Amino acid sequence: MRKTLIAAAAIAATAGLLIPGAVANAATDSQVVDFTVTAATGGGLSVTIGGPVSTLALQSLGTTAKGDLTLFGIGDSRGGTTGWNASLALDDFVNVSNSAMKIPATNATYTPNAVNGLIGGGSAPIVSTQLKNTPTVVITRSNRGPGAWLEAATVMNNNALSVEIPTSVALGQYKATLTLSAI
Repeated sequence: MRKTLIAAAAIAATAGLLIPGAVANAATDSQVVDFTVTAATGGGLSVTIGGPVSTLALQSLGTTAKGDLTLFGIGDSRGGTTGWNASLALDDFVNVSNSAMKIPATNATYTPNAVNGLIGGGSAPIVSTQLKNTPTVVITRSNRGPGAWLEAATVMNNNALSVEIPTSVALGQYKATLTLSAI
């Protein structure tokens, strides 16, 4: 038992040495994005993201749905003047009743409201970004001043996600996973 534990610890320590620095500093988290496409004559469109449901005005085929995302947090305790990039990857939205019916991730646009909690000056400009299935940089933190050793940035996401609903999809509830990463 003791030899097995020591061998396992040695393997784990060796594996830790093989991880490149950029990967060792990377962080990833995800949440499920959920909404329902309804007919124009009734119902509503809802978005559920890691918390309360945001009920949207009536949306139907061929329109754009907008909704809130939960706060994103980026913590940086590396010290120094190094900035960071926050990226989002979005799976295609899949109809929960008919998995053949999808709304492509590229129909979604992300526009955060603000990035709060930046320490040491610099910037993290707000831009609208078309999402896709692979990580796409949505926020670039740069020009951080010396002495900014600990930073806990929060990204406000009120009405930050918009999804263009094609006229060719089935009515019903759609879900996708949105993954946030920072490096």
